[in-house]
Amino acid sequence: MKQFSLSILLLIFSLSAIGKSFIRYNVLGYEPERNKRLIIQSDSKQNGIEWEIVGEKVVLSGSLKQSVTGIGPHMPKPFNYEVNFSKLKTEGTYTFKLATGESAPIIIKKQPYAFIPGEILRYFRVMRSGTTTALDHKASHSGDISCSIYKKTDRSNTSWKEAPGNKKVDMLGGWYDAGDYIKFTLTTAYSTYMMLLAYDMNPALFKEQKNYSKSDLNDLLDEAQWGLKYLMKTMPDADEFIIQVGGPDDHKQGERMPNHDALDGKRQAYSAFSPTQMGYTAAALALGAKIFKNEGLEKQSKSYEEMAIKIFDKATNFSSPAWVEEGWEKFYFDQSIHDNMELAAFELYSLTDDKRFLQKGRTYADKAEAAYWYSWGSANMIAHNRIIKKHPLALDYLMTDLDGFQGISKEENNLWHMPHKYTWSTLYSYLGVANSAMLYQLNKKGKAYSEIPLNVLDYTLGMNNWGIAMVASKKIPNSIQNVYSQIYWLKPKLFPTGAVAEGPGDRATHDRLKKYFQLPETTPFDEFNTKMTVFYDYSHDFQTMETTICGLSDGLLFFTLMSKLYAE
Repeated sequence: MKQFSLSILLLIFSLSAIGKSFIRYNVLGYEPERNKRLIIQSDSKQNGIEWEIVGEKVVLSGSLKQSVTGIGPHMPKPFNYEVNFSKLKTEGTYTFKLATGESAPIIIKKQPYAFIPGEILRYFRVMRSGTTTALDHKASHSGDISCSIYKKTDRSNTSWKEAPGNKKVDMLGGWYDAGDYIKFTLTTAYSTYMMLLAYDMNPALFKEQKNYSKSDLNDLLDEAQWGLKYLMKTMPDADEFIIQVGGPDDHKQGERMPNHDALDGKRQAYSAFSPTQMGYTAAALALGAKIFKNEGLEKQSKSYEEMAIKIFDKATNFSSPAWVEEGWEKFYFDQSIHDNMELAAFELYSLTDDKRFLQKGRTYADKAEAAYWYSWGSANMIAHNRIIKKHPLALDYLMTDLDGFQGISKEENNLWHMPHKYTWSTLYSYLGVANSAMLYQLNKKGKAYSEIPLNVLDYTLGMNNWGIAMVASKKIPNSIQNVYSQIYWLKPKLFPTGAVAEGPGDRATHDRLKKYFQLPETTPFDEFNTKMTVFYDYSHDFQTMETTICGLSDGLLFFTLMSKLYAE
């Protein structure tokens, strides 16, 4: 009896010495046929600890081997273990159990994420400006129907002044870009284009989806039409192209709902012939023209086509991009015009079959080459994917970038296999790289980069340092809750369905701006941050928890392409 008691005491001591483990996994579920894994983080050695996956019976079992890596730029804990359970292919809900007592539900299901694009479209509707069709707030910024035009007085992006003659322009509509109430043509055009690309690649996912649309169109085309309608206003005449509505004053107004706004009717419309904004705008209008023509909406299609050609042809006369800059604030300073214009040229060629657009697209592609980055300012890989069948050199540029990002995913300590350096809104860059890899896979029928999107999927849905899913949804366990949004600060009972967090940020930038984030002195997230990256689900942390329309569209395209790949 004494020996038995001693054994029990030794076992209890042993388990307490092992310490708590943190199981990180895709909380929404795994496709039956894909590679599947989970990660275990721990403060103490877990070598030899047994695990099992249980349904009605034990279906898989094993023991933890050596720790794969220790503390580093990506991993916050000294011991990290990977469990591969790809052999489990039967649909159902299981439990992963460690002998130390920790457990996690594991779901095997076809397309468990197929509902997410619909929820993201809901958040786009929250971001609508100037309409009673917006969700979670009343009609707002009706004064944008008459905005004063501002122009640069010299080549500097800090030299904006009201144009002579008190000229006004109608810029009613569009989407607010993020947590503030500024509207940017660059992000509106980028987002509209990515939304249309999602539809072009996988229309079946959206055909019957009509939860919010008040028109005859499905939810996606209704939302895309809202973006296109705004973009049609950006070139009101031969002398103007509007790149932005609102400016630095928006950041000085304090917290308010968009329909309670002291600047309404007083906003500037900044005008400049800037190829970055014009390229994305022409691309969105051209792709919109093709899709709406296929939907039988000939009149709308023709108007989009005419405006796309008009904007593109005007843009080819300019080589210097413009943005609004005041003090430390630089608003979307996209400095490379070539990826934007390549995208526009190809979409116009695809729409019209006019070889002059194809030739221009090839020229812009050769100037764009590889970007070695992905963001709204470096969409080279998306553009190259579109033109690849008509311009073989684009494949070299595309693979240069994809090879580089795949190399990052395999760096030491990067157990999550994330394919991009930490930056502001790192998750959006992850999604952009993954989208490019999936487009390559669909274009070339090759699987050289097929693990990139799967790793990004798992990371986005909870297999990350913090175990949190970075899309806000009541259907997703442990999803983000606290987005950076004035609407949801002032209406805390509302849930921000469909918001996509900017995700982990680089620590250096976060530390520099920390005084603005209103974080508690200690948080549950601190334990899982590293020397290189941080994440906080706190509503005033605008580096990690703001949702931009670019990020929404990256997420929309991501889950749409994932559904396309696994529907085939």
